[in-house]
Amino acid sequence: MRTLQGSTNVTYDSNNPLPYNVTITPDDTLTISNNSITMAAADNDFNLFASNDSQISIADSANIRFYSLDPSIMSVNETTGVVTLSDATKERRYGTTVIKVVETTENLVSYIKVAVRDNGKPQAETGVFASPYTDDGTRIMVKNDGTIYTWGSDNKLGQLGRTGDTTEPAQVKGNNLGTNKVVQAAVGNSFVVVLTSDGAVYSWGVNTSGQNGYGYAKSYNRTPVATAIPRGKVITQIAVGESHVIALSKRWRCICLG
Repeated sequence: MRTLQGSTNVTYDSNNPLPYNVTITPDDTLTISNNSITMAAADNDFNLFASNDSQISIADSANIRFYSLDPSIMSVNETTGVVTLSDATKERRYGTTVIKVVETTENLVSYIKVAVRDNGKPQAETGVFASPYTDDGTRIMVKNDGTIYTWGSDNKLGQLGRTGDTTEPAQVKGNNLGTNKVVQAAVGNSFVVVLTSDGAVYSWGVNTSGQNGYGYAKSYNRTPVATAIPRGKVITQIAVGESHVIALSKRWRCICLG
C-alpha cells in the first residue's frame, strides 16, 4: 500500500508490514496496492504484505477487489485500490470507514480501517457506544453535530452525566458540552470520557481510581468535569480500560489517568 504524504511515498511490504489501522490527512493520496498480496489463509483471512516465504503464495492482482463499507466517507476503485474521499469528508476534514479487500478465487477477505484526521485534530466518531467491561445499561450516543446523549442505567453512580429520565436518550450539557462539539467518546466501568473538537477531555461517573482525571475528591461525579490534563496539551484521541483512561496528545505524548 502506498500513502502519498506531500512528497513522501510510503511503501508497506515484508519489512514494513501493512497496519490494520491507517490514518491519513484530507490532503493525502491513498492507494492500496494489489501487488504482492500474500494468500496465507487462516480463519478466512489473508496477509496484505509481501512475503519471501515459499510456502505462501502470491495472489494474482487480477483477482483482488476493493470495497468501501461506507462510500459516503470515502470510495475505493474496485480494481486499482485508489481511495477517493467524498466531498463531505473533504469539507469537514474527518471520517472513518473500513476498506474490504477480497481475493475472488478463494473468497479470502481482509479489512483495513482508514481514518481521516486533519493534521493532528481529533477525528469524529459518531454512533452508539456501551462499555465492553460491564453492562450496567449505560449507553451513549454521539451525533453528527457533536452533541452527546445518554440513557439506560440507573444512574446511581452518575454514569449518565445528567439528571432526569434514565430510560430515554437525553442530551448531556454540563460544563459547556451543550456547545462544545464532542468528536469521540468511550465508556469504561460505570464512567464515560469524551473528547471535544478543541482537544479537551471531560469525564463523569465512577472515580474510585481517579479515572475522571482530577484526583480523588469524589468517588463519582454526576456531571461532566474537565480532566486535569496539563495546560497546552491538545488531545487527539482517547481510549479507556476498565478503570483508567489513555489520552494521546497532538505531539504523540501518552497521558494516563486512573
